[in-house]
Amino acid sequence: MRVLQAGALCLEYHKSNSRQNTIRGYEAILSKFCRQFADRNLKEITSNDVLSFLSHMTGNRKQETTRW
Repeated sequence: MRVLQAGALCLEYHKSNSRQNTIRGYEAILSKFCRQFADRNLKEITSNDVLSFLSHMTGNRKQETTRW
């Protein structure tokens, strides 16, 4: 499965099961993640890829001060 497909499925799930603020948060982070890894299959993405992405996104700030 491609990253874009997985991101779309994840958002569809949350649109049916989550509150609006949660959906907006997921949309923000998933759109950036999907842009970065759009041309790859999920199986190709390593845990190091994900950790590097999250580290870049948070800028080493504490979780409660992170703004996507």
